[in-house]
Amino acid sequence: MASAEDHDPFPLEIERDELPASSALSEQEIENVANGLMSLDQQVVTSTVKLLAKQEDSDLGRHPTVRKNLVHVILSGTEEAVLWACHAICSLGQVDPLTRIQLGRTPGLHLALRDAIQLRRGAVRVAACTALAALSEVQCEKSSAERIASTPGMLEVLVEVMSAEDDEGGGGEGGGMEEVQVKDSAAMVLHNASNCERVAAAILNTPGMLRALRHLSVGPRCKYWDEGCAEPELTCASINAMCAINNLAKHPSVRHRIRETEPGFLCGLSRLLTDLESGKPLPYRKVGVDAGGEKAILVAAVMSAAKLSTERELAEMRIASSQIASIVLCLRKGVSGEAWQGILWSVTDCVLPLLPLANSEHHRRLLVQCGVLPILLQVMARWSSRRDGGGGGG
Repeated sequence: MASAEDHDPFPLEIERDELPASSALSEQEIENVANGLMSLDQQVVTSTVKLLAKQEDSDLGRHPTVRKNLVHVILSGTEEAVLWACHAICSLGQVDPLTRIQLGRTPGLHLALRDAIQLRRGAVRVAACTALAALSEVQCEKSSAERIASTPGMLEVLVEVMSAEDDEGGGGEGGGMEEVQVKDSAAMVLHNASNCERVAAAILNTPGMLRALRHLSVGPRCKYWDEGCAEPELTCASINAMCAINNLAKHPSVRHRIRETEPGFLCGLSRLLTDLESGKPLPYRKVGVDAGGEKAILVAAVMSAAKLSTERELAEMRIASSQIASIVLCLRKGVSGEAWQGILWSVTDCVLPLLPLANSEHHRRLLVQCGVLPILLQVMARWSSRRDGGGGGG
């Protein structure tokens, strides 16, 4: 089996050496777990991965033999064993950032998950994609995202997953929740990984990627896109899809390419924002999305449009005051390190769209009314303190 490390366009910026593996378990107990994963008796294998999946505070994920054997199970186990092995990746990765880093460095793991996502179906496919999403968090280690992007065929498989049509054609009621969940997990991988600029560029360069994300964000036949005529459709996958788009737009080189190669994309966002500015409720078809999720989708759309637009284009959009207020609220939450609608919005992510918005008199007035100035002063004081070597948190 070829390794993604044979040709790695994203060389790691940290040492590849194993991180220390300490454990409250004895060496014999660790060996028993490792051997159970390699047993010829599939019932023993399944029992062992179930045990690992139910660990809430174990550092077994730090042990190289356990991780190596988990890869073996994902590659060659039964449907049930692969399902629980993927759950085990998620459980072990939640113990602490160190364990997640080591899981992300495991040779062959990303290739094994790619194959499971591509070849398996149903709950196993969802679990494999969810495990990949758990490894994709840039906050844990940037190289985790870069490893995903450099795995041969991985980004193409994610496009395939997000583009799959179900019985209803849009991921809604007729297609079953498993189809929506796997699309959501695929979009979550891209949402997390696109925080890294080099990975964002690779994502955008993947054929069909932006089309898949925009279709997933508000529906494949949405009237906002040139080829559509239907009303917007929101699913739980729409949140991560629109947030991934927002992340792509924050990188200057990627932003420029979107404007060059996808002019209809900004036009579609403009139509959405025009409808929002009218103040009338949008006639969504919503599947598994609550009011908070809807707010997150819309604020990510506004941020994306602000970053992609020229000053003149943005002034003509006249973004609704409620959306400006949401961006300011995201900034306030980001400064305090709190999540908003289940998402940790970084200060930088919130500040980036404020500059183009502030160039428009209409939007500048709304920003002031929403209380942005005291928050910006707080941000500037923190940045100044850090620059001068005075520390400062957040």
